[in-house]
Amino acid sequence: MTARRYPVLMTSLNPGESIKGEHSFVTVCASQAQIALIHLHRIWAREGEPPDLEVWRNVHDPLEVWADLQGALTAGIVLSRLLKPAGIRARGDLNQKQARANSNARGERLRALLDVREDSVLLTISDVRDPVEHIDERLDQAVEDNDIYSTSDLYIADIVYQADRLSEPTRASGPLHANMRTFLPMSGEVVYGAVRFDLFRYEAALLELLRAVPAARTTIDRDRPRSGQRSIGSSHPVMSDPALIRERRSGLANMRKARSAQGLRESRVVDPQSVVMVITPSSDGATGSNPDV
Repeated sequence: MTARRYPVLMTSLNPGESIKGEHSFVTVCASQAQIALIHLHRIWAREGEPPDLEVWRNVHDPLEVWADLQGALTAGIVLSRLLKPAGIRARGDLNQKQARANSNARGERLRALLDVREDSVLLTISDVRDPVEHIDERLDQAVEDNDIYSTSDLYIADIVYQADRLSEPTRASGPLHANMRTFLPMSGEVVYGAVRFDLFRYEAALLELLRAVPAARTTIDRDRPRSGQRSIGSSHPVMSDPALIRERRSGLANMRKARSAQGLRESRVVDPQSVVMVITPSSDGATGSNPDV
């Protein structure tokens, strides 16, 4: 019986002068940067070439845009944890102090290898980590504020967007509004209350990191011992049951077919509480709002 071959991509974890497995860390940084850029490029591709900014005045499906925004930001948050670790816990045989020391050394080495400065947007993206990951807390804050009567979320604004209680709590009185997440494509920013994040600078920083990867690999190879470089660990193939695969995929196909037969959209629901607000800039440049229900 002829044995089947299962190719597996592996990277040696031979130690360098300072950090074991540096090639693997650089590879993961590069992959997260590429994932973020895939999402960003899909966002800006909507404008066409040359860019037509009018497309942002009437976006057909804002959720598709926000799916890419969330993907781009999440990849950047993962990247920031590699470059500048935070919240390190005990792991394996290491206590928290030892694990934190190892992670901090890894982050410092990666920042040096990939030429990431301390003021890089790849590190300051941590400012939006909490708003991105903890929308529950921001919604709790809005619900618990007795003066807030409405919210908006996953909003795309071309020029003007509504000032709100979460971002500018002292500017308005009476019944107030809270913006959860706003995308300003004209200026290339996402806004979470008072936190603004520059997507244009982010994209440039991601590209700069990818450009630094070849030199980083050269430095790693120069610094680490040459002997035994190609050694890798052993592994054993784990086979999935073909019958189980067919059963799972058949069940999924039947579910999708049933939803389609019922005329249901597979991934969208309607928000019955949505109200359209027409925002009209006042003569002094401040924003006001007139409801158009």
